[in-house]
Amino acid sequence: MVRHDLRNNLQVVSGHAEALADHVDEAGRESVEKILHNVETAVGLTRSARDLAEVMLHDSDAEGAFWLRPVLDAQIEEARATSRNASITLAGPVPDVRITGDDLLPSVFRNLLKNAVQHNDKQVAEVVVSATERDEMARIQIADNGPGVSDDRKAEIFGKGEMGLESDGTGIGLYLVKTLVDSYGGTIRIEDRADRNRSGSQSQADENDAEGAVFVVDLPLAA
Repeated sequence: MVRHDLRNNLQVVSGHAEALADHVDEAGRESVEKILHNVETAVGLTRSARDLAEVMLHDSDAEGAFWLRPVLDAQIEEARATSRNASITLAGPVPDVRITGDDLLPSVFRNLLKNAVQHNDKQVAEVVVSATERDEMARIQIADNGPGVSDDRKAEIFGKGEMGLESDGTGIGLYLVKTLVDSYGGTIRIEDRADRNRSGSQSQADENDAEGAVFVVDLPLAA
């Protein structure tokens, strides 16, 4: 009920801010954009709070099988609709496989996409998603053109409450992702796009001289 009321109030704020956009000068439009950005962040917080509450009550035996492509498509489309100044693309075909998960599976991809946009320092955040099948696992890679993640933070960034130095997030999104991926019997790690290119292991989610981070998620195929 609290989440519902908060989202309703945020929608009212967002609607009034958008209505004001055509009636203010350049400086005013910048303020409107900041209002809308913070509204989007707050809406994301209500969703993360809901998902975290569900994870705390998560039944690890209540797992099922989900087709990978529809889940990925839905989260990419949602991210495109809610992310300003972001280019989010799907590179190459998605294997026709089912993966192990539960009703919170979409939250894994939603939070990774949100993280790739929210912590990006470029004028246009470029996010590329790709998926492959190997060794009874589905590998999903989400690459961005942001500042990357330093080696000393690659593991600790998945800890509860961990945030980047310039983050305006809550620090629970990646913790939520790691908790869910672990519960599904999968793994998640962070790689540097530049290192992958130099080693010759780049995938469709990489480009020559690319910078940024690649979040690599391996999830077991459903029986």
